[in-house]
Formats: sequence, C-alpha cells, structure tokens
Amino acid sequence: MIKKAVENNNYEEQESGVFKINWGASVRNQEFFRLKKSQKHEHNVKAPDEDRGNTMSKITLRVSANFAFENPKKQLSVIRKRSREVTNHVPLGFNNQDHFLNEKLVEKSDKEEAAREKKKAKRNIIVRATASVAINRILPIEFKNVIAEFGGCLKSAILVIEKTLFETDVKPAEGRLSIPQKEVTKFLRLGEMFLNPEEEARLSTRIGEKMSTMSVTLIEPSRQKCKINLRKWYMNKDNGKTSSSYVLVTYWNEVVRRNTLKSGTLVQLWSFRKGEDLCFALVKV
Repeated sequence: MIKKAVENNNYEEQESGVFKINWGASVRNQEFFRLKKSQKHEHNVKAPDEDRGNTMSKITLRVSANFAFENPKKQLSVIRKRSREVTNHVPLGFNNQDHFLNEKLVEKSDKEEAAREKKKAKRNIIVRATASVAINRILPIEFKNVIAEFGGCLKSAILVIEKTLFETDVKPAEGRLSIPQKEVTKFLRLGEMFLNPEEEARLSTRIGEKMSTMSVTLIEPSRQKCKINLRKWYMNKDNGKTSSSYVLVTYWNEVVRRNTLKSGTLVQLWSFRKGEDLCFALVKV
C-alpha cells in the first residue's frame, strides 16, 4: 500500500505540473536573482503557462538554503541561462561573451610570445652568421718583413681570397690551386683590383688551345719564395653557363709538399706589387 501511495503521489505531481528543483547551497542570490528569506522548506508558486493560455502550473521549489523567489517567471529564465552556461562549459561567474573574450586574449598572448621567440631566434642566427664571416684582413708581421726585405710595396697588399683547401687543391693529379673569380669579388673591397687591365686582358687570351700564363713570385707559408704560374680557366656548367677561375699551376705540387698543405686547411692568398710585377703571399690561418 505504501508503494502504491508513492506512485499515486508521483502521478498526481506529474498531472498537476509540479517540478522539483534541488539547488545546491552554493547558489548566490546576487548573481542570478533576488531571493526572499523564508522559514519554510517548500513554497508553492503559481506561474502562468505561456504555451497553454490560462492553464496554471504549480512549481514546487526545494531550496536547501531556505530561499523563496519573488518572480518565478524570472527564475525560469535564469534556469535556462544556467543550463546554457553549463552546456557550453563556461566557468561560474562568466557569461559566454566574457569567456570567449578571455580565450581570445590568451590566444593573442600565445601568438605574440611565439612571434617574439621566432624573432629572437632569427636575430641569434644573424649574429652567428655575421661572426662566422668575420675575416682577419691584417697581414701577419712575418710576411710583412719578408715583403719589405724582398723590395715589395706593403701598401699594395690586397687580400684576394680566404678559402678552405679542397681535396682537388692538394691532389697531385690536379696540380693547381683554384681561385674562383666569383669568390674573389666577395673579398675585394670597393675599388680594389689585384690585376690591372693589361694583366686581365692577357690572362683572357688564348695561345693555341691553352690560355695565356703569367709567371709570378709566391711567398709560401714557410716564407720561402718560389716562382709559380698564374692562369685563367673557363669551365662549362651543367646548366649551360660558364664559370671562370684563376689557378696557380706548374710548381704548385712542390708548394703543397714543402708546406704540408692538406684538405681542410684554411689559407689566405694576398697579392702585392714589386715595382710593376705581380706577386703573391700564401698564409695559413
């Protein structure tokens, strides 16, 4: 009989439109609606049903904090608002607009931080690249002394190229030091030329099938002096273009052997003048 009475009670509540809403004690009247303190646990509030005309619905509100609502219609709108906020996972105390605005601010902050880190990394790369390209343009004092004793002009000394020797530069079968013309232009300062126009024209002419050759003096890394030949080579590339290089030939293998030059050795080639004659100095860096 007790079970049947409970079922009847539930049925009666459904027929009369009774809704039971259990609110937690954490609900604050200042956030959502004004509440009137009551001494009773249950209050019956009649609200018009907008969908059914004049039909009245009875709403039973059980509030653990013992509050009664002055405006049930306003309370229903607050309930819907609370449901939307919970569904959208909006934190308590924030509406949708504030929530998404906060997300946008966080996203903007993250993007700005990433941009700063990227700019910082790029700046570090530029600094490292600049440091690696730094070149010592001071001819060692030992070579200055040899040039002066030889009767050369120190003021005419020009850094032609700084390069790391390749296997082909020290291989006996090749027998030449390659000085790419494109690389030379990177080291020459504005207005500098290690060849005068007559010498450049001479090296650009052919004698039969071979290019013209100039005999020059070379001060080796050991500061020993020797004679060596300077020549200009033209090489065809796979893309159809032609590149040119100056080369020291004929006695280059002896220079490699006497100075124990190896692949990977960093060297500088300087030019200077003795009167009108072109001379070179090869320095290990």
